[in-house]
Amino acid sequence: MKSRTGFVITLSAAFAVMVAVPMGLSQFFGYDVYDSDKVIARTNDYHESEKLSVHMTENKDNEWSFEVDKLWGVFALKYFTAEENAVYSFDCELEDAKGDLKVVLVNMDSNEVVASIYDEDKNVSSVTAELAPADYAVKAVGRRAGARGEFHINMV
Repeated sequence: MKSRTGFVITLSAAFAVMVAVPMGLSQFFGYDVYDSDKVIARTNDYHESEKLSVHMTENKDNEWSFEVDKLWGVFALKYFTAEENAVYSFDCELEDAKGDLKVVLVNMDSNEVVASIYDEDKNVSSVTAELAPADYAVKAVGRRAGARGEFHINMV
């Protein structure tokens, strides 16, 4: 009887470890970052990906192209500084989007997500925002995400 109880306890403990370890590793590697604006805002580059590139479009100072495959976590696509109060427009056009991917605007001085620039779940692909003087970042946030696309920043 004691050996059967020990077997059940051992089996239960093994199951608990099999569930807890992957969950803990997923948080360590940023898998749960996607839904946490607080973590996204405070994190610059906390990601794993197979392919990630960002390029300024030739002869256009306000346009960047990027490509990412299997992104987990947060990657800062572009940093910029708003010198004075101004209205900016942000547009994001993606091709071959897969997984969960969003592009957000973050105020780096206050560590807060200011706006969603692209979020398929919210049907958002552009935003206009009045920005105060501060340092900002455009960040890609993914969970099993991949896409090719462009984003534009224009002062209105």
